[in-house]
Amino acid sequence: MIYHSRTFPSKVSLRDICQAINKYVFVTSPYPVIISADLHLNVKQQDTMADVMMEEFGKRHVMVLIEWEQLYWTSCRVQNN
Repeated sequence: MIYHSRTFPSKVSLRDICQAINKYVFVTSPYPVIISADLHLNVKQQDTMADVMMEEFGKRHVMVLIEWEQLYWTSCRVQNN
């Protein structure tokens, strides 16, 4: 379950969220979607979350190891040009 305090839907299943994203994400835009989440999970829960996302997104799911420092500096250079 996904919990978000002080909002109307206080609990939603991760699978339901992934299904909604998968159904509607490319309806109006062909661009990729980055899912950012503030996780408070142990390793087993993270594995379960990854399994659900891979099941629901199928071939749309792309896993990439990102070197955050390199990404940050590349972004800064692009913005300053």
